[in-house]
Amino acid sequence: FTFSDRLEMVRRGTEDIANVTVQPSGDYMISHATFPTYFMKDDVDAEKVNASLDLVIFAEKIAPALNITRRFVGTEPYCPVTNKYNELMKELLPQRGIERAASARPWMRAILKRYRGSFPKAHSN
Repeated sequence: FTFSDRLEMVRRGTEDIANVTVQPSGDYMISHATFPTYFMKDDVDAEKVNASLDLVIFAEKIAPALNITRRFVGTEPYCPVTNKYNELMKELLPQRGIERAASARPWMRAILKRYRGSFPKAHSN
């Protein structure tokens, strides 16, 4: 699925929840500028430093401006970089008053099932 398709699926899947606002990610959520090794998936020490920087910027600048008190993430058993980021999030966000809520990936399947046929099929590379 394209980014736009995934964003629309999440918006539709949460539209009946009054206190949820879905924001597209990009330069302000996880950015090439603040977290370059996330996208390279190599150097482990740099990953932790960049992840910490990204999370501190999120927790101290972005979350207060948008009144974010809870950050939802999908568990990531297959990507060690994302898994480490999620684990660091579990450590750092609560220290700054933000709850990290993790959900196993099957929740996305429920959304996809609910809106089957509403989006184009995924393209394989």
